[in-house]
Order: sequence, then structure tokens, then C-alpha cells
Amino acid sequence: MNHETLHNTVRSRFKTQVADVQKLPTHYDNDGSFTPPENAPWARATVLDGISYQASLGSTRTFRTPGLLVVQLFTPWGNGDRKGLQLADAVRLVFLGVTVDGIRYRTPWVNPVGRVDDEWQINISCPFEVDDTVT
Repeated sequence: MNHETLHNTVRSRFKTQVADVQKLPTHYDNDGSFTPPENAPWARATVLDGISYQASLGSTRTFRTPGLLVVQLFTPWGNGDRKGLQLADAVRLVFLGVTVDGIRYRTPWVNPVGRVDDEWQINISCPFEVDDTVT
């Protein structure tokens, strides 16, 4: 799977299964038109590539590409962490141990970052991998 398709597929899953369902404004990679809402939750979704490697030998070889979807959730400062943790769980469950469109999602983890300016930040890291076969 080429990188453009991989990134778009991961982002699309996040958009349709989380951002649209939760009505969560989201900044995606290299989107210069996004403006975060004031005093409301929002997210930033970033797809990071890992180092590809050869996973099998033989007449049909498998090359594996790992990666990570990092979702940064921001909620207004001073309102507690409940809404942020609810959104974090929504993200985590969508990417927990499923295979969709050839992408295997592993076990996500939640990392509360804390206060950043006037917002509370919680990061969710969702590891994934995809295989390409060459004959």
C-alpha cells in the first residue's frame, strides 16, 4: 500500500468513526485552513510512518510498514478531564485490535499531557502496521 493511501485510510477511519460521530472539529496533517474553536473540544490527528522492514523470506516476500496515529485532544482548561477522557476512550475503542482495509491496528494508549496554554491536552497513540507482498 502506498503512503498516500495508507495515510488517507487511517485518517478516514478517524474522521468517520470518531470526529463525525463526536462532532469533534479536527485539524488534519498540513491543513492550513483549520481554526480551533474557542472554549470547545477539538483534536489534531497526525499519521507518523515507521521504518519499513522485510518480514518474510521466500518466493513471496512480505514487507511490513509500521506507523502511529497520534490524536491530540484539547478541551477547555478548568473544566476537569472528564470530556477529554471520554473522547480518548472513543478514539481508543475505534482503533483497538481491529484489521480494516488491510491495516492492522494494535493496542492504543492514552497519555494525559496536562495544561497547555488555556486547554487541557490528552494524547492517544494508535499503532498500526500494513504488509506489502512481492513475488
